[in-house]
Amino acid sequence: MKVEKIIKQSRAKLLAEIKEFRKNISATGVAFGSIVYFVDESGAKVKGGKKVLQKLVRVSITLGAKYDNRINKDLVKNGEEGNFTAQSMSGKEYVNEERILATDTKTGTKFYLVAVVENHAKPDTIYFHEGKRITKDKAIELGLFMPSYFAPKTTMGRGNMSEAKDFHIINPNVDNIISLKLNKVKRIIEN
Repeated sequence: MKVEKIIKQSRAKLLAEIKEFRKNISATGVAFGSIVYFVDESGAKVKGGKKVLQKLVRVSITLGAKYDNRINKDLVKNGEEGNFTAQSMSGKEYVNEERILATDTKTGTKFYLVAVVENHAKPDTIYFHEGKRITKDKAIELGLFMPSYFAPKTTMGRGNMSEAKDFHIINPNVDNIISLKLNKVKRIIEN
């Protein structure tokens, strides 16, 4: 998907656009694009109360695709009953009808984008250790990942999704988003 327009905007403006998703981005409630964000690696070990690895990620995403519907559609295609019901998010609640923006239930001050990453979409990931770029192989060699990082993962829907149609959900904090491209418009976030 090529970019037709590049805009620079504040996080507050991005947040306002996402809150009113159907009005500002997609009347259908679904949008395709990509995201670039910088976060702690969740599978990394902790030292001194901080994760020892961070990562810069660029990946293709879909916003607004209903989780339950995707699982149930796959179940029916496989000859099973489509009666899957998603569990609520832990520590987060949705802010808008399209279920693409969530906030933390504890303070209501953190906002998270809720995006689908298709199984075939391979993220471009750059790892950092102590502020310096490091390869994943080197990070593994240095033992920077927790053993649980290497445990086999089940498919979505608590293992109900077929591997061929599998996907996963990412919830990057809006504060960690560097750019977001949706419907051929690339938004570069400025503080």
